[in-house]
Amino acid sequence: MDTNVEARLLIPIAKVGILHIPALSISGGTQDPEWVDLPCASRQPYARAVKLRLPLDAASASNAYRWIRFRQLERVVLLPLAGMLFVAGFAARYSGILDASKALNLEIVLWLTGLALLWFGRHTYGRLAIPQHPTIINRRDVTIQHVPLEVAEEWTNVNPDVRVVRW
Repeated sequence: MDTNVEARLLIPIAKVGILHIPALSISGGTQDPEWVDLPCASRQPYARAVKLRLPLDAASASNAYRWIRFRQLERVVLLPLAGMLFVAGFAARYSGILDASKALNLEIVLWLTGLALLWFGRHTYGRLAIPQHPTIINRRDVTIQHVPLEVAEEWTNVNPDVRVVRW
């Protein structure tokens, strides 16, 4: 199977739960893939999770599982901690407990620490995502990029609502 030609799948979000997914790996077109329930990436970290059960090769499945664990860590620990640091910086500045220069310094340190956590989260989030990671676009569609063309055509053969867009 020639995996050099890649396509992008566009899936209506309303059809995600009723897709017939061929047993070919979307990350290489191989037979006997590992099936992973992968939440779609979205710009809103606390948005309703839309999951797709996707066939992946072993290496991509391993990365996908690490992404899922990190996403949970980000939602439960990193984002709330960064928010608390921003609030603590604001409170340090305007509480009146410290003098103005010390309060400003503490505020800057807390805000920079919060920004560093957010940067770390976004950097790691993007690094762990596989190229074929499903992403919600325009609230109506899910897209999967970098799918081998033969696999993408197989998806459209069994799912008439799925469209293929070549690069």
